[in-house]
Amino acid sequence: MKEEERLNDTVLHKNFVNRSYLLQRWQQLLEQGISAAGLIEFHTIHKYLLMAHSQAAYQPMRCLLSNIPSKEINAISECVINELILALKRGVKRKRHVNVLHHINGYLKREIDSNDNPKLNDRQYRGETPLVVPVSLQHHNFRRHPDPYMAKQVYLQPHPDNLGLRNHI
Repeated sequence: MKEEERLNDTVLHKNFVNRSYLLQRWQQLLEQGISAAGLIEFHTIHKYLLMAHSQAAYQPMRCLLSNIPSKEINAISECVINELILALKRGVKRKRHVNVLHHINGYLKREIDSNDNPKLNDRQYRGETPLVVPVSLQHHNFRRHPDPYMAKQVYLQPHPDNLGLRNHI
């Protein structure tokens, strides 16, 4: 009964779903075979999702992956997935979402009006708009102005949109 109540909590439910999709992507990586390049790519595509959940976890993991001895690849890979799972258990404050959105805006600074997105991000910070609004705008902007790095970022779509998990944040 207690577990059912916990999944009715919007934040806990969203974090659970995020971890489930993270583990699905991890399983795909394992099926391809663990390599230093694969681990770095996995970390890279989760950069902004990790930053939103735990800025403190992002930097040490980046340092850990900067020089991976091949004989320690399995131990390091276990550390990476465990740290990501732990980070994704933490709730995300609006302030951290806005910080990530500002970082993402940097990839569009030459293509779009610099006044639009920060205002929308600030409205999200004040709780005037749900997270889905600025994230949907980012999707639209990146469709119009593709960026290969941002196209891989899980933060922009960590789970299927039809779940509606960002509609109440």
